[in-house]
Amino acid sequence: MNIQTQLSFLAMAGFLNSSASFSPAAELQATIRLSDEATWVQVQENVEVQITRSDLLISETRFQTVEGSWVSPENAVSYISVGSESVLVEWNGLPEEVFQKIAFTVGLQKELNQSDPASYSPNHPLNPNLNGLHWGWVGGYVFWAIEGRYRQLDSNTDISSEDPDAFSFHFANNPNEVKVVLELDPVQSQQSQSMGVPQFSIEIDTAELLKSVTWNTGGMASHSREGDPVIAAIRSGIPHSFKVSSKGSSDKSEPEHLTSSEKPSNFAQVRIGKNVTPFAFTIPTGFPIPDLPKDNPLTNEGVSLGKKLFFDKRLSGKNTISCSSCHQPDASFVDKEKAFSSGDSGQIGNRNSMALMNLAWKSNFFWDGRASSMREQVLGPIQNPIEMNADLNAVLCRLNDSKDYQSDFKVAFGSDEITSDLLARALEQFVLTLVSGNSRLDQALQGNTQLTELEKRGFELF
Repeated sequence: MNIQTQLSFLAMAGFLNSSASFSPAAELQATIRLSDEATWVQVQENVEVQITRSDLLISETRFQTVEGSWVSPENAVSYISVGSESVLVEWNGLPEEVFQKIAFTVGLQKELNQSDPASYSPNHPLNPNLNGLHWGWVGGYVFWAIEGRYRQLDSNTDISSEDPDAFSFHFANNPNEVKVVLELDPVQSQQSQSMGVPQFSIEIDTAELLKSVTWNTGGMASHSREGDPVIAAIRSGIPHSFKVSSKGSSDKSEPEHLTSSEKPSNFAQVRIGKNVTPFAFTIPTGFPIPDLPKDNPLTNEGVSLGKKLFFDKRLSGKNTISCSSCHQPDASFVDKEKAFSSGDSGQIGNRNSMALMNLAWKSNFFWDGRASSMREQVLGPIQNPIEMNADLNAVLCRLNDSKDYQSDFKVAFGSDEITSDLLARALEQFVLTLVSGNSRLDQALQGNTQLTELEKRGFELF
């Protein structure tokens, strides 16, 4: 059965959670880093590698007290993305005890690995939109994505005479999960309000992890097919690649980011009118729950206003084009049959107009990803001299001079003045509702059709 999920704007405002919340008794914190900090490291006598991606899932996390009993935290599953900087991991819901060991599994037990990825809230470590480790139509998660470059060393000079090759190792599949147990100098869990520096640090030794891999020239890739020698080599290296220290972060700067069962989200001021109605955001079957902006909940009034603005040529300098001129609805919101779009004065741009579908599941915008929110992105083309070429203040004056728009903004956002922030919020709400979930690939994921072997191979390569 094809089931769709509808979420109200209250859920998007942060009331959606996978479990009831309560105050944890105490917590432990640790920093996790690559021992080589993503620089070149020698893994064999004649091979050195540089890690560019190291994303992993750990589960079944437990701590042993000094009396010998094992205790599980509230959040036993963590997604860890570690590169050139350390990351902070915290485990909460622990008793106030002194612990001497930590145990965890690299990977997920079968039931969890085959669970429905669409059931996890936006900041849960198993939400595919957060971790980027779910295998879609294949099913299951990548336990550890290890990617980077490698090069052969000259045995006489220890200097590489060749350009580096690329590698991509995706360690996955049951029963490849690996259990790790590490000794700790006794550490005391603490109440969250009294937390200072992390109690201990874990380093991942790249040389230990990859020392048994046989390195070929010309690039390497592995996707955990049965009998794959690369996966067997990584599996043998995992238990020896984790090193623990009782000290927290060795550098004075803050860790790059927090990893836990539920990352806290920034919550800015909410702007909505008094009598708005929630927009029923439809999630196609199999799609993860998106992390929609909590300070700009989707409402029918806001979405309708954003759509009206999207098609309005008054947002351009000479009133000649609208957003829809280059993002055409009948062409999946691209500029059909054009490599580069024409601007407000007929000038040709230097980038293709990208499709606007499913942006609710994205966290970076523009071709180069320089905008971190759709709200930030939408004002850029309006002011770009080779696109809509408008002065933003002039656009706001036009909108404020319109009695219709004054009324629309008052209803949607409760404001008598139309500002650039409210303009961006309205456009953001509309664009985030553009969802495509019934392509041939989507139908295959839902079991309604079969991909050909060539299509499967193409998807795997993609």
